[in-house]
Amino acid sequence: DPKDDYDIVHINTIGIKSWKMLKKAKKAKKPVVYHTHTTYEDFRGSVKFSNQLAPIIKFWVKKLYNNADYLITPTEYTKKLIEKKYLKSPKEIRVISNGVSNKKFSEKDQLKDKFLKEYKINKPLIITAGLPFERKGIKDFVKIVEKCPDYQFLWFGSSSIKSMLPKKIQKIIDSPPKNLIFPGYVDKDILIGAFGAAKTFLFMTYEENEGIVVLEALSSKLPLVVRDIPVYDNWLSDGKNCFKAKDNEELYAAVNINNPQVGIPYSLFGILNLEPTDNKSFWESKAFQADLYRTLIYKGYQYNLREELKEEAADYINKMNNSHLLYEDSYIEDYVNSIFASVIYQSFNDKRTENLNVHILKSPNPDSYMQPD
Repeated sequence: DPKDDYDIVHINTIGIKSWKMLKKAKKAKKPVVYHTHTTYEDFRGSVKFSNQLAPIIKFWVKKLYNNADYLITPTEYTKKLIEKKYLKSPKEIRVISNGVSNKKFSEKDQLKDKFLKEYKINKPLIITAGLPFERKGIKDFVKIVEKCPDYQFLWFGSSSIKSMLPKKIQKIIDSPPKNLIFPGYVDKDILIGAFGAAKTFLFMTYEENEGIVVLEALSSKLPLVVRDIPVYDNWLSDGKNCFKAKDNEELYAAVNINNPQVGIPYSLFGILNLEPTDNKSFWESKAFQADLYRTLIYKGYQYNLREELKEEAADYINKMNNSHLLYEDSYIEDYVNSIFASVIYQSFNDKRTENLNVHILKSPNPDSYMQPD
């Protein structure tokens, strides 16, 4: 209540009421602390006409933040943004994370059954949370949903603002893909139960001042996938406490995790700890390490080049044979062939037409050559 007696004012919102409170406090020589939750960048891509209204928001943000005595911001990213684009002169800004309760999210396993009883999920579950804004990546989220029909997706977040959203976003909420549910705002226990039931938390926002739901995912130890944006630079580490993707394409490439297929980018296979469990997976891991599949993707099968190399290899073998440099013993050759065949993965599906052939050199020194045929 503005009429109450006070020693300090702490303001979290922007607008005329906040401005009046700030002016009243300043007149009474009471210090004003402002929490910088709102920015022009964070407001764009939200409600109807947000892009057109964003300059007005920026005007008020500048006016309020510059007249405050002390600013609090949730991340280093937002601190730098405020310093660079909003303040007319230097001002003390303290970075304090919004934070979440680790204790509450430690109950996710107990609340998991409560969630599953209500939603009856029978597919691997991927969740996200937040207001269904375009800035939050809702259109991109739907594209991923459509590519993964074997998964169930849930987007938690208030549905009461639907009438304030652009028509294209309203249409998504009214007619989502069959494997996407918008539960709206739910009881906290249900949300925490969803964190316990889900396989992944997918957060595709384009701009954020921190992202409390990201803190919640980390607190619940739920595997986290985020778009690689600057706000995460100092506290989310790709491949350690999250998985960062630069674009939508990087969210989709097939790997087998707990039997279902999960989309991740080929470019980030380098951070995966591939532990072969059999002969096939051993050689597939070697193919990834040698970048074989990327070569096939970008260069194709190069049949003309293969034919040239095959002819060169045949010519080389003929010269070795004509020079009597090959050891001719069909039994030994078959034996060595069988050893190779027992360890080699028979096909990488690279459409090679050649067969494995072994020739033994007449040489007392250990040596070996591999020809491209």
